[in-house]
Amino acid sequence: MSLAKELSIVALHGFTGSGEDFFGFYDKCKHVSNWYCPNLPGHCGDIDRGVNTIMCDPASTRVFLQNYIKDISPSPKLLLGYSMGARAALHLALANPNNWRALILISPNPGIKNQKDRKIRRDEDHKLANRIEIEGTSSFMKRWKETPLIKSQKMIRADWQKRMHESREQHSSLGLATSLREFGQGNCPYLLDKLNILKMPVLILTGMNDTKYCNIAAQICEILTHAEHVTINNSGHMPHLEQPDQSSKTIDQFVSKIDFLQ
Repeated sequence: MSLAKELSIVALHGFTGSGEDFFGFYDKCKHVSNWYCPNLPGHCGDIDRGVNTIMCDPASTRVFLQNYIKDISPSPKLLLGYSMGARAALHLALANPNNWRALILISPNPGIKNQKDRKIRRDEDHKLANRIEIEGTSSFMKRWKETPLIKSQKMIRADWQKRMHESREQHSSLGLATSLREFGQGNCPYLLDKLNILKMPVLILTGMNDTKYCNIAAQICEILTHAEHVTINNSGHMPHLEQPDQSSKTIDQFVSKIDFLQ
């Protein structure tokens, strides 16, 4: 193992999140010094601040991230994504597989294989996006945090939850709706059968109570046979914040085995 003196990571948040979501957690990861946590397109009021040409589709999201990363020196070699951010990380890694020495996916989903099922999901995403625009961000966020997938986030420590809530208040309804329409699972291509080109070490984290995503992780590991899948005890869809000590320890152990000086 050869760690760089200052190991840098690009960390991508989930839907309705922001780069602020990683605040606090990154202090627990001892082997990673520099965290670069951008707000993904459509998040934290980009459109309300006048960025009216913001695009959230997969190609535009990839270009956004490529432009963000090119200004970082030295170039980061470690890529992490959570949920929607894991989907963005896969698109980025598949486009530039040689740019990354390791990939960490938290609660990833590489897409919906069946075109009919994808259309059903796309229609559902569009209906939800329309509702977000009608009822506004605050009202939507109150409902969103009570959905079964998100409800486990109540386990997150109170001061982190407060910070997350404050950052979510910066979202615009148009931004979230655009993200959902253009980068929701219904509008993204199926990636599972393309993942075999990823030769770098891969760590997948899922919450033990998140059965659906544990099963998806197992499917990914059938393609990425070198990937390591770790389930985090007593956690749901956001294991890195619901159980940060166990998650950060797992990430540190994974990172410590990789030669980042190659």
